[in-house]
Amino acid sequence: MTWTRRTFIKTVGAAGAGALAGGSALITGCQSPPRYDILITGGFVIDGTGAVAYTGDIGIIGEQIVEIGDLASNGGKRVIDATGMVASPGFIDIHSHTDLSLLVNPRADSKIRQGVTTEVAGQDGGSFAPMTDARLSALQEGYGKRYGVDIIWKDFPGYFNAMEQHKIGVNFTSFVGQGTIRGMVVGNEAVRA
Repeated sequence: MTWTRRTFIKTVGAAGAGALAGGSALITGCQSPPRYDILITGGFVIDGTGAVAYTGDIGIIGEQIVEIGDLASNGGKRVIDATGMVASPGFIDIHSHTDLSLLVNPRADSKIRQGVTTEVAGQDGGSFAPMTDARLSALQEGYGKRYGVDIIWKDFPGYFNAMEQHKIGVNFTSFVGQGTIRGMVVGNEAVRA
């Protein structure tokens, strides 16, 4: 293409023409820096709002999704082609029994590969906090020694701190098991609390 003042203005706009007029550089094309750190393009987007799924792009800056829509022209430092794949919010496993296994395998590979990003444990009446001295000792001697895991907490702040220290790969929370609470009061005896 032969650049004339008219084609240049049409291509890059009046602001670009003003910049060229004031300088001596020859501009052969303008390309904006990528807008997103990561741009996921062409995925089948299920956004979690209940809206009908659609083909679209997802723009990410830092660790946050900042925009969803037709974004391919905005560019990304890293572009991931998701054509033929589903892009959706992470799934929540509301009945997980990874209470202690996350300390053995903190990456949670099997869950992450299924799209699970949040695990909820402590169902079925049992949880790993709060703990009596006897239960803590039993867990340390059993599970702790078997898998090389330091079980040193007795309450939920300590339990969650242990998960954080192991840098687990999913979000994690737990119910307080009613059986655990009962055990704190009367032990495992079949007596009235």
